[in-house]
Parts: sequence; structure tokens; C-alpha cells
Amino acid sequence: MQNTTSLWTLLCEELEARRTREPAEEHSIAARKFEDAAKQLFQKSPDRLRDALEISGDIHQAAGASEDARRCFREALEVPKTSVEQRARLATKLALLCESLGDAAARGYYEMAIAAHDHALDQTELPTLLNNLGGLHRLYGDFAAAEQAYRRALEEAVSVHGPNHPEVALIANNLGVAYTDAGNLGKAEEAHLRALQIRETAFGANHPDVGQSLANLGVVYHARGLNEKAERFYRGALKTLSQFYAPDDSQIRRISANLDRLPQVHARSLSKTMRL
Repeated sequence: MQNTTSLWTLLCEELEARRTREPAEEHSIAARKFEDAAKQLFQKSPDRLRDALEISGDIHQAAGASEDARRCFREALEVPKTSVEQRARLATKLALLCESLGDAAARGYYEMAIAAHDHALDQTELPTLLNNLGGLHRLYGDFAAAEQAYRRALEEAVSVHGPNHPEVALIANNLGVAYTDAGNLGKAEEAHLRALQIRETAFGANHPDVGQSLANLGVVYHARGLNEKAERFYRGALKTLSQFYAPDDSQIRRISANLDRLPQVHARSLSKTMRL
């Protein structure tokens, strides 16, 4: 009779063989069989059962079977004696999957993953996890929570990468957007200027991220009634982004619409129209 170690090896080999020789839609069938066998074999081996469930979840997700993937990751997370590292990894997978499905439970899983990384004293994933959490808070209209998440994400990114890294600029940009949403325009300007400076240094003047920062600063100045300054930044953003995107791109259209809403631009447009 084979021992559980050799059976585990056979199960893994069979699943991998199915993945390489069968079409994608068959992968989840193999993964379910793998799950069932693992649950019978590893009732007293939680580490192996957890690994089997996580592997099955990965296969289901790759095959597009999102609900099966979510179920497997949840079951893996509930297996007793899950280490903090395993909890961080599984919670992250669940957060990303739920976010892709538009499931509000993603916020809870991001918080679980962040707490696990904090407990493990592992900072490396924290900037991304906190940035993603901030984006979800903003999506659901919780601007105070979004600001808090982005602020900490920014601190962690500086700690991990240093102050002039593109990820620092990305998070500063998102924090600036959150400040704008909340009407805190002074802090929004400060955050976007920080992002712009890092991006211009890292990428040069002609880069889509630089164009994004220029556009966001235009929004801030527009909201503050600094119309000439807003126009300058909107036009700078359009000049930069038009090198990378087609005229009908959504970003180009949004910036152009903002520019057209500026009073002096609108007045010039009307004047021109009347002369035709």
C-alpha cells in the first residue's frame, strides 16, 4: 500500500499532466477530482490539505472558474494551523479575485492580508495591498478610509523603495485623487506635485504617467478657480498624452471636456463660433 507522501506526489503529477494535455475547460474538472482525493487522504495532514486546496484554487482561477477558485481559497484559509505567511498569501489571492468580480468582500480580505503581513513584519507587499484597499474604499465612497489607506501605503512605499520610486509616485497620485474627492484641494495639489516631480525625474517629460499628473493638477486648479493655471496643465496633459493615445481615448476625451468647461476657453469657443 502506498503511503500518503507517494500518493500526494502521484496526485500532483496527475493534475499537472492534465493541465498540459487537456484543454483549459477540462482543468477545473481535474482540479475538483484533485480536491476530493486530497480531502480524503489528508484529513489528518492540514498542511497538505491546505496546499491541495490552494493548488486547486489556482487551477480553477486559471480556467476561469472563479466561484470554484474562491471556494477553494476560502476552504484553504479555514484549515486549522494556518501560518501567518499562508494567511497573508491566501487572503491576498481572495482579495484580488473578489475585486476582479466586483465583490465588496475584497476589502475585508485586503485588511486580513495587511494584518498578516504586519504580524509577519513583512513590508514588501504592503504598499500594493494598501494602495488597492484605498482604491476600493474610494470606489465605495469611503473617502476618509481611502485617504488613510493611501497615506499608509505612501509611508510603506517610501520605506521599501525610497522616496523617488515610481510606486511612490503612483500612490501619491492616488492620494491626490482621494484628497480631491474629499475637497481637500491644498493637500491634493501637494500630492500631485510630488507625483509629477518623481515621474518627470524617473521617466522624462514625455511619458503617460507625467501626462496623468498634469491632468490631475489641472483638475485641482480648475476646482480652485485658478482657470489660467488649469488651462495650462490641461493643455500640457493633452500634448503629452496625445503622443500615446488616440484622439478618441477616454482619457483624452475627459481632459478635453474639462478644458472646454473652463470659462475663458468656453468664451473663446463661443466667440469663434459666432464669427463663422
